[in-house]
Amino acid sequence: MTKFLNFITHININILTITLIMIFFILERFIYTPFRFKKRGIHSFTNFGLFILSICFFYLIANFYVWTIVRIDSYHFGLLYHIDIPYYIKLIIGLIAFDFIGYWNHRISHLVPLFWRLHRVHHSDLTMDSTTGFRLHPFDLVWILLKLIGIYILGLDMNMVALFSLVDTIFVIFAHWNYVTPNWVDKTLGKIFTTPNLHKIHHSEDQYYTDSNFADILIIWDRIFGTYKFTDVTKLKYGLKEFESPKQQSLWHLLKSPFLNLKSK
Repeated sequence: MTKFLNFITHININILTITLIMIFFILERFIYTPFRFKKRGIHSFTNFGLFILSICFFYLIANFYVWTIVRIDSYHFGLLYHIDIPYYIKLIIGLIAFDFIGYWNHRISHLVPLFWRLHRVHHSDLTMDSTTGFRLHPFDLVWILLKLIGIYILGLDMNMVALFSLVDTIFVIFAHWNYVTPNWVDKTLGKIFTTPNLHKIHHSEDQYYTDSNFADILIIWDRIFGTYKFTDVTKLKYGLKEFESPKQQSLWHLLKSPFLNLKSK
């Protein structure tokens, strides 16, 4: 267990992210998908540009994020420090707790107008591929506040944060994969986990579907809280109406869009 945790905590998430994107990006060129599109180079440049800017901004507050976790660990804040159960069970609880917090953070990002102005940049993509998961506005980092609150209450340590970051990164890239998975995947794994088809529904232009399937990893949160939806993803139109023109898809327009009075959903 110690060797495994040491390995997990020393994985560079940014390198892992770029590696996985490259793998899925190449697969998307050879595996049949109904979502092929022109000017993929420009599309990728835009998404990677937003990703790099988001990383730069996150590093400005990363020290505070890590400092908070270290302080919690050193002072034994939180519930899990006072429950006598095996550590591997605490790791599992921590992973589930992070995903639960992520569900509500995502849902709040759709409900609160200010947060939606930032989050809609992610939904502005008119198609989907392995780079879409990191099409984020640099200021769309409100989730950090909710994560820190959860860390304080539950007493989640650095190992739990590292494990979640690893698993969540894999799911984010997989969920945005430009590929329609077979029905049996949704009927089996889709009972518990978020699948690419289930997340594509979340990226529909139709608000009825946009405001559904918020979970990153465990789709059971949507099933429990009534936000689960399912439909044929091959018939969906993706993106947002206020971002349909080529100009509105530019990197500069996406960066300034939260400060513009665009037509809301």
